[in-house]
Amino acid sequence: MHVELLPIAVVIPTRNRVLALRRALESLADQSAHPAELIVIDASDDTSTQALCMDQSIARLASKVLWQVADVRGAADQRNQGVGACSQPVIGFMDDDILFQPHCFARLWSALQSDPRLGGVNAMTKDPGFGVSQFMENARYQHALETELARTIASLQNVQGARVHLAMARQSAFVSDRRPGSASVFLQLKAGRRLDEEQVQAIANLVASSIPEMSAAQVTVVDQAGRLLSSPDSNSDVGQRDKMFEFAHRLEESYSNRIQEMITPLVGPGRVRAQVVA
Repeated sequence: MHVELLPIAVVIPTRNRVLALRRALESLADQSAHPAELIVIDASDDTSTQALCMDQSIARLASKVLWQVADVRGAADQRNQGVGACSQPVIGFMDDDILFQPHCFARLWSALQSDPRLGGVNAMTKDPGFGVSQFMENARYQHALETELARTIASLQNVQGARVHLAMARQSAFVSDRRPGSASVFLQLKAGRRLDEEQVQAIANLVASSIPEMSAAQVTVVDQAGRLLSSPDSNSDVGQRDKMFEFAHRLEESYSNRIQEMITPLVGPGRVRAQVVA
């Protein structure tokens, strides 16, 4: 049976898990389309993983399997090493205990072809079946939370679109190693619209209340012009400047509206435009 090879390189970090890795490779072999490359970065204490990769024992797997010994132990470092060994235009990551549904790679490639703006993270919203690692579960949860928060924020009256990026809190048994969570919110405001301080604070509170142990002070809000809308310290020089700017803007808008309301009955609707600079 002919199997389509996709221009994808998949990086797999592993350590002392040859049986789990074999099941993951067998799951890949059952796909209707295979990635062109599999880069296995091995930090094992024996040679069993190397033997599995070098003898190409998964006969149905059409992918080229490349094995490298890990320079540094640790999943993140091993993934970075694997990226350097890839020769395909698209790079994906998987853990050594993932079992794929049939046609998963074919559907993923079809989605990427239909919309180049999509990233591989979107595939994690599909049902991955059994054998999903804790890393993938956490990534799926965070991605779903970011998506739902962005949709909620984008439904606000003056907001056209939004993106939310979360840096989840780092948990540790040692108090000194704990890191609080933080978030960044990018807003695409509608033409001619702006948000007042209360609305920006409401967005920060919305995001913070959705994440355990996160305060609104840890949420940064910016708009499409790169302007910082949130100000953690309202007593700082930047905070005072922003308050003065907001007050001047409200004063200008108030006087402009009052002028138009006074003159419109005299000249007719749509025939007057007032601009005030305070």
